[in-house]
Amino acid sequence: VRDGLARAQQARLQINELQAIVDSEQHAQRSFMLTGEEVAVETGRSAARRFAGLLQEVRVNTRDVPNVQQEADRVARLFEQRQAWSAETIRVYREQGQLAAVRLIQFGPNMVRFETVREHIGAINTGLDDWLHDLLIQASGVAKWLFLLIPLACLIGGLTLAMFLFSLNREASLRRRTEYQLAEEKRLAL
Repeated sequence: VRDGLARAQQARLQINELQAIVDSEQHAQRSFMLTGEEVAVETGRSAARRFAGLLQEVRVNTRDVPNVQQEADRVARLFEQRQAWSAETIRVYREQGQLAAVRLIQFGPNMVRFETVREHIGAINTGLDDWLHDLLIQASGVAKWLFLLIPLACLIGGLTLAMFLFSLNREASLRRRTEYQLAEEKRLAL
């Protein structure tokens, strides 16, 4: 359970970073569309390279959560399609100008939007929440057993202590009885 909780936490951080990468990619495309500067294109490509590696890390950390794995596959496909659309938009911008690229963005058939990628990353997050919930229930089940065992251990320890004190008291009582008997025998002997 502890390993699962650690992996879930790591996956949560990675998912947040995936969202940030999509935001960065969208910002880079907008910057390119507004300015035509190639630096924005390279920024977007750099973000895309990081995305694939990070998504693979999410897959590794959630390897035993089938619904998250399926959603991660969808996100990978959608992001690849989004990248293809970005490349096409950049190509149209370079060859036909800004207005043609804007039209492609507005009216392009079957274009995968950044929002769609974000929605599916959110679905990964939801699957992760479900898995985390299950892990916490498992952990609380273990804790419940511990809470049952701790009083039992205290009871056993208390009984052991009581038996020890009883035996000490018994020894003291026997010692006093023996001393009393010896004192009686001395008194009778006199």
